[in-house]
Amino acid sequence: MEGLLRKQKEPGPYLHISFEEETVEEQMHMLLGFYKMPTLAYYGAGYPFGDMLCIIRANQNHIQLPQEILSIIDEAPEIFYSTPPPNKKGVWQPKPVPIPHPTEIKFYFIVSDISELIIRKGPLLNLVNHAWAFTEFQGTRKTKHIPNCIIPIEGFQEIENNGVKFGSLRAEYMSMHFKKGALCISPNNHKVLISPDVAINKCWTISLFDEEPRAYVTLQWLLTRNDLSMAFSTPNNLAELLGFLGDPLLDSIFQRIN
Repeated sequence: MEGLLRKQKEPGPYLHISFEEETVEEQMHMLLGFYKMPTLAYYGAGYPFGDMLCIIRANQNHIQLPQEILSIIDEAPEIFYSTPPPNKKGVWQPKPVPIPHPTEIKFYFIVSDISELIIRKGPLLNLVNHAWAFTEFQGTRKTKHIPNCIIPIEGFQEIENNGVKFGSLRAEYMSMHFKKGALCISPNNHKVLISPDVAINKCWTISLFDEEPRAYVTLQWLLTRNDLSMAFSTPNNLAELLGFLGDPLLDSIFQRIN
C-alpha cells in the first residue's frame, strides 16, 4: 500500500484524497450540500461549515486507530436507548435502538478552516451526521437515533444541554424534513464548544450506522487562524502532508501505508 502515500490529490484547490473507489467529491450529498461524512457545522440557515482544506478518506485496512477508539467501537452494545429531542414536552419513554455491531470502519481525516466563521458565528458548533445517515429521502420527514460521541484532543469542550456525549456512545435524535419549502436538518442538538484561542482544535468523532454494521470515525482539525491554511495548500499527496506536519498521531494512524 506504499503507493497510496503518493496518490495525487483530486483536482481542485483542496487536499482531498480517497483510498476507496469513490472520490471525496463523489461523497457530496447534492441535496444537502454536505459531504457524506460526520461534519462540524453551524446550526441555522445554510448550516455553514468551514473550508474543507483537507479530507483523507480511508478504511480500516489503510489505518491504525488508537486502542481507545477501537475499544469504544468493540464494546458498543447492540441495543441503545433513544434520548429525547430538544424541547421535548411531557414524559419521555426511551425506546430500544438496535444497532448492528460494526465489522467495518470508515475513516476521515478532516481539516476545516473556520477562521472567518468563528468571528461571525462564535465557538458553538453541531456535529452533523444527516448526509451519510439518511440514505434515502423522498421528501417526507425521516427520523433516526444515531449513536455517536466525541473524544477530545485539544480545545473541544462538552456541553451538558443537548451536547454530544464525550467519551462514550449515546444514541441521539436527528431528523430531516421540509419546512416552508426549505430542507431542514434538525434538531439543534449534537452541540459542542471549541476554544477560539486554540489555533487548531482537535477531536475524534465516532458514529455507528443503524442500517449496516459500520462505524464512521473522523479525526477533526478545526483551524481558527487563516494563516494556518497554507500548510494544506502546498502538499499534493499524503506523503508530502505527513512530512510537512511531522505530527506523531497522523504518522501513527497512517503507518500501515508508510
